[in-house]
Amino acid sequence: MENYKNWLFQEGKSEHTITSYISAVISFQEWCKKNYHEEHFDPATITALELQEYKNYLINEATYVTRSNHRKNKAAEEKRYAITSIRTFIKALKS
Repeated sequence: MENYKNWLFQEGKSEHTITSYISAVISFQEWCKKNYHEEHFDPATITALELQEYKNYLINEATYVTRSNHRKNKAAEEKRYAITSIRTFIKALKS
């Protein structure tokens, strides 16, 4: 994660953005470990299917938040931000 943090810094991201991106990636890692019963997260094995399933999970989570209170726009924004964070993480792995 330290390499990712350094990469984000070099890309000109703010400290707040870096913290948020790392938090989103950690959430994705935990979700992968829980749903695929993996002891360790290996970013090299991320598949398009896993990303789509996580996106669906976030959409369902956003829908749940929307039904429980009036955070519809915030929930949608959080979902987009999480997906952007993970895409950025994958881009950093490739560079």
